[in-house]
Amino acid sequence: MMQERLIGGGAVAFGALLLLVVIPAQVTSLPGIPTDPSLFPKLAAWIFIALGLAQIALARETSDAGIGVVELGRLLMILGILTAAGYAMERFGHIPAMTGLMIASVLLMFETRWYWISVTVLLLPIGCWSLFEIVLERPLP
Repeated sequence: MMQERLIGGGAVAFGALLLLVVIPAQVTSLPGIPTDPSLFPKLAAWIFIALGLAQIALARETSDAGIGVVELGRLLMILGILTAAGYAMERFGHIPAMTGLMIASVLLMFETRWYWISVTVLLLPIGCWSLFEIVLERPLP
């Protein structure tokens, strides 16, 4: 139970860090217009805070012994994949980089249903790009 509460506290702290430090320093805000560039990052930060608070409030008693070598290895692999995706996005653009990230996600989840794989790998990156580039007229790298 303590580990779940610590994870929830970390999510709350990360959301607060995003709201108070990272977003104001890195995102130009244009209040009053519907497509304010800081809207989605702020929404993501509030989601971190809300889910972290839910994690704290709904923590259950577990017999989990803690993090093992396998879990730590997977965490490091995910961090490496996210770093590579960030680099690839700047170098090759959003759709190729995010398609690669979605392929890695599908492989890490051991997904076997072809329709979920196709939605995740093809439609999610294109849908995200379309939302920002076409609907909101906000460029993605």
